[in-house]
Amino acid sequence: MSIFSLGFLVATGLVAAGLVSSLWASVTGEPLRLAVLEELDGLMPLRVFALVLSLPLLLSHVAARQLDRGGPGVLVSGLALSAAACWCLIQGVVIVAGIMRFAAAVG
Repeated sequence: MSIFSLGFLVATGLVAAGLVSSLWASVTGEPLRLAVLEELDGLMPLRVFALVLSLPLLLSHVAARQLDRGGPGVLVSGLALSAAACWCLIQGVVIVAGIMRFAAAVG
């Protein structure tokens, strides 16, 4: 697998995370954050699904903010950014594989 393919898959996962996060913010009027899991109601599965899809974006945002501050959290922030990139890669693989399966089934 080439570096361009890996980059495309990571970008696909990151774009999906951004789209879900932006859609959540435009529909609910508040940014998506971990605090949405505090309320238990009928929308909990939708909240968890949105959070799972947009978690790489949230994780990278918090890690980048922590890196700006410096200090002892630099190693943890680097690991968090690496985890966000891996999450984006896996999410991109799932999305592209789903699109390819759908395209094969349709025609």
